[in-house]
Amino acid sequence: MSTVKDHRSKSLCILFIALFLTLHIIAQTITGSISGTVTDASGSVIPGATVTIISEKTNESRNINTNSEGRFNFAALQPGAYTVKIEREGFQTLERTNTILSANEDLALGELKLQAGQVSGSVTVTSEGQVVERESSDLTARLTSDQINLISTKGRDITSLLRLIPGTSNDDDVEAVGEGFGTNLPNISGQRGRSIVTTIDGLNASEPSGSNKISMTINQDAVGEVKVLRNNYAAEYGNNGGAMINIVSKGGGKDYRGTLYYFLRNEALNATPFFTNKAGLPKPLYRHLYPGGNFGGPLPLPRFGEGDSGLVKNKAFFFVSIEKPHTITPTDPVFVTMPTALERAGNFSQSVDSSGKLVSIIDPLTGKQFPGNIIPAVGSPGCGVTTSCINRSGQALLNYFPLPNSLGGRTLAGAAFNYVNQKSVDVPKHSYVIRFDVKPSNKDTIYWKGQWWTSDNVGLGTSGWPGGDANRWGINSHYLYVDNGWSGNWVHILSPRLVNEFNIGMRHDTEGFIPADGIVEGLLRSTVGYTAPQLFPQNNHLGTIPRATGWSGVAGTPANINWLDRWGEAGQDYIRPSFADNLSFTRGNHSYKFGAYFERLLNSEAPGGQWSGVFDFGNNSSFTTSLGATNYPYANALLGDFRTYSESSARPFTNLVIKTLQWYGQDEWKMTRKLTVNYGMRFVYASPFYQRDGQGSNFDPSLYSSANAPLLYLPVCVSGTSIVAPTAAACATANRRAIDPRFPTVFLTNTNLVGTFVPGTGSLTDGLAVGTDPNTPKGYRVTNPISFEPRLGFAWAYNNKTVLRLMAGIYHSPRVGGGTTGGNLVNNPPANRSFAVGPCAGCTIDNLANVIGGALNSPPGLNAVEVNSKITTIYNFSVGFQRDIGFKTIVEASYVGSLARHLGERRNINQVPDLAHFIDLNPSAGNCAVTTPGCFRNPFSATSVNGPHTLGVLADNFLRPYRGYGDINEVTWSGTSNYNALQVQVNRRYTSHFQFGLAYTYSKTFDYANDDSADVNNGRPYKAFNYGPADFDQTHILTVNYIYDIPNPGRRWDNRFARGIFNGWQISGTTSFATGKPKVFGSGTGLNWTYAGTGSATNITDFTGGDINARPVLICDPNRRPGTLAPDGSPYLIDVSCFAKPGTPGSIGGLQRNLIRLPSIYNTDVALFKNFKWGENRGLQFRWETYNLFNHTNYTDINGAMSFDANGNQTTTTFGTARAARSPRVMQVSLRLNF
Repeated sequence: MSTVKDHRSKSLCILFIALFLTLHIIAQTITGSISGTVTDASGSVIPGATVTIISEKTNESRNINTNSEGRFNFAALQPGAYTVKIEREGFQTLERTNTILSANEDLALGELKLQAGQVSGSVTVTSEGQVVERESSDLTARLTSDQINLISTKGRDITSLLRLIPGTSNDDDVEAVGEGFGTNLPNISGQRGRSIVTTIDGLNASEPSGSNKISMTINQDAVGEVKVLRNNYAAEYGNNGGAMINIVSKGGGKDYRGTLYYFLRNEALNATPFFTNKAGLPKPLYRHLYPGGNFGGPLPLPRFGEGDSGLVKNKAFFFVSIEKPHTITPTDPVFVTMPTALERAGNFSQSVDSSGKLVSIIDPLTGKQFPGNIIPAVGSPGCGVTTSCINRSGQALLNYFPLPNSLGGRTLAGAAFNYVNQKSVDVPKHSYVIRFDVKPSNKDTIYWKGQWWTSDNVGLGTSGWPGGDANRWGINSHYLYVDNGWSGNWVHILSPRLVNEFNIGMRHDTEGFIPADGIVEGLLRSTVGYTAPQLFPQNNHLGTIPRATGWSGVAGTPANINWLDRWGEAGQDYIRPSFADNLSFTRGNHSYKFGAYFERLLNSEAPGGQWSGVFDFGNNSSFTTSLGATNYPYANALLGDFRTYSESSARPFTNLVIKTLQWYGQDEWKMTRKLTVNYGMRFVYASPFYQRDGQGSNFDPSLYSSANAPLLYLPVCVSGTSIVAPTAAACATANRRAIDPRFPTVFLTNTNLVGTFVPGTGSLTDGLAVGTDPNTPKGYRVTNPISFEPRLGFAWAYNNKTVLRLMAGIYHSPRVGGGTTGGNLVNNPPANRSFAVGPCAGCTIDNLANVIGGALNSPPGLNAVEVNSKITTIYNFSVGFQRDIGFKTIVEASYVGSLARHLGERRNINQVPDLAHFIDLNPSAGNCAVTTPGCFRNPFSATSVNGPHTLGVLADNFLRPYRGYGDINEVTWSGTSNYNALQVQVNRRYTSHFQFGLAYTYSKTFDYANDDSADVNNGRPYKAFNYGPADFDQTHILTVNYIYDIPNPGRRWDNRFARGIFNGWQISGTTSFATGKPKVFGSGTGLNWTYAGTGSATNITDFTGGDINARPVLICDPNRRPGTLAPDGSPYLIDVSCFAKPGTPGSIGGLQRNLIRLPSIYNTDVALFKNFKWGENRGLQFRWETYNLFNHTNYTDINGAMSFDANGNQTTTTFGTARAARSPRVMQVSLRLNF
């Protein structure tokens, strides 16, 4: 007999030789296995026993003989209920029925004892409830078909049930299945949402660009079960490092079964939302309709073969599911100020500001108020020579707005408006699922499943639309999302111990930002009468008027002319084919698996950019009368004078590809009858996202040379022909000039040149790696070498009711967001530049082409990625136990840890350093001329006292480390996260009319940033300023769920009517308690603060002298709720007295990131069912579902805007008050016909 060492060596050889000789391309699979050991009554193993496994749904069967160790293992089984039948001469036949196999489960039945006797005698055991997993060390959880069918979800979205699983963050119910372009997933076991991989029947269903969504939506009635790999799992699983959610669709069985249903939600059944009630507004419109149905059963096939005739009814099965949700959800009321009919005609005699005072309209040509506050019409005497007059194109822009419909209106907050609009977003959706299962021979099973999903959001403010009330007044749009996919699976039994599984699939999804009927026609330049030129008319594919988004100075909220950059285009187009082949075989006490995974994802996005141009007509201190300002935005537009105009030189098109190759080998080794070792290795090789046509560029600091940076025009103050050193006062406008630093005696009167590039100096691409350069790595990142992912786990079955588990593994997250690390780089120069003009004298909407030359040379902001970066690595480890405590109940408790390294985060590597704004701390301090080397004094601005320091330096672009650029937001892979948790789950599966589940998590998650696109503060103490609780951190999460068949009191009466009324009642529900998440706002501290005042020796407004000001100082625990109300009646959710103004200059403040907590969450959902049955499988079910039964207000946001006056007192009374909440009580009714 060989030694254990020899045996192990042979096993490893078999494992890795098979791995490298058979490199199959595989995708994630949903199949599992059932294994066990056959013994006699004394515990001795029985070799040669015949074990047959039979699907209770389709009657499909397979058989195998136990080996010399008495072991058997059935690989590549579809999830479902099975009967295990064991036969051996000299022993009674053993049948174990209702053996439930879930997706991706290696179900170990332990020792199955045969009783001595005749084979014709039999012993039948029915499995009830969950069994202890004796041989698996994976950390998993499961949603059963009973939970999916009987525990209600408000939005009919399967992801809402994930809260029943430990380690899952507590989020609000999804309002509508599929949401806009997918449903946000919760965070699981401390990992970022984008690390989660979701599959449906083995096909990747995650949002392809790498966000935390499932976008391949499937209706809940088509789902059979859900298996979640929460943290640690075997080497055969992996893709992006986080949890894996495996959704399994329903299939047809040996009997015909069908369902028709209709779900309804209506505002009449709901409570009034908290803030709607507070504002005294009526209950908003709320309509959700969910009609649908499904049907499945055997599919008769003709017999094949000589002499055969008739039909075979047990070889093929089908299942069809159709659901057509339709939601109508109102947008919030929009209160905006439109230009009046008089104003459009030039008459501003009735135009007032927010205080009701008449606005004086100033003629830029004369510097005086227009007579009668009326702008002359085109063709008036002196028009454009002695007096300004109406510009036809400017007037056309104002005429595009609708006329006011509510003159003299005031909001509850007192803001003026003259136009009110409230409309609904109409969203019809369609979900189709069809599946065929075929068994052509005893050695083959095949299934094919197709899935189609469409969601069409129609209305104002649809998905992807620019936010804000000012944008939601009349430009209707469609956001059309389509996701189609199909998958096929073929299992072939090569031998009883060698099984091959082949998978093939295809997924294709698109999104479109489509104008509603008649919208584009109303925006055409020809329709509106807009004739002003455009810089790059070839980019304006729709021929629309320019956007106009800046109207500051209009009383109340001015309306914008605005739309999405990608409007009128197919927003994205993803194609993801997949092929799979998985090989499993057993040898002795070993179960081997090996294979490989290859993915090539194409991510195409529609062209963007400011292709129609964007105007800002708003008031600003730098937009003076001499530059064309009239003192009122609508009058500015009417004259054709603008503050700024911007337009893109190109329409950047995202066309990304990412390639991933992963392969693995693993073994489940039954080392002893109690101890199982699971070990394996996975290998990962991945390219970064890269642009297929090479468009775009990346900033690489190693390529930057300050000597090659272009020069910027400088500001100077002159007297005659000499430059004078500035004083504390600002230089007079008449004495301001711009100079080329090379020629300091040549004065330029166009001061708009200040801060722009001097033509012919330096390189405009200094430090840029261009994608078409063969020396630039693909995706602008050096590809990481092969990564190794060892996995090792132990499962020790102390007895048949208790198992201890220990597992550790290394995982990687190779795929990051396409938009974050690839798509954004196409907007960089030189392929695309943003032309910006204004404010400038003589600049009008009619002469843009004449004044654009200087705007070409403004320092651009850049997006960038770290060139030499490491792949995100996650170290997971867990230890715990599982125990059958009786009452058909399993308890599991585990310590779960996760350490993530090299996480993506974004830094502005070109931010203005601290102290740079202070004149007295700069080289050549004092009021020096800018021609003095090292002088940063800005002569165009007056100095101001700021504590011991003085403000008045040059603009920020003169102060940055990399001259020639604005902000450079670089994604780096330097982040870290730490997760430690106790995860507990208690489950009693649905038996004897009752099911119960409990999930509890006690955890802490700390990190530096929440996502690859989340900003960390650069130039500050990295850990002290950025490290804190994760945005999704919740200390305690407890969720209880239950299903209960209410006893039938009608059985007391021998009366059909009484039985019909009193029998057939069920109740189900969930109750959740959770600690509130951190309040996230602005720079990640939870606050948006300002230090008011003009600055003085005693009032410091700029503490740091850099890009980022100091955070407030914390003097007590702000999470103590004071129980008081603000003047507007809103409750204070934090102690606002705990925040103070920093005391000394140079201070960066002392407030930790994410220290402020939202209030805890409490919620109870209950559903009541009444079943009317006729026959065993036919009946009618009525459901009444109530969400947030007790109408508890769960606040979800805190007003984080605060301001300090010169004395350090807070001046914002709404700071710390509640400003958003989860849904109030919502009810849903449904009727379901089962047949």
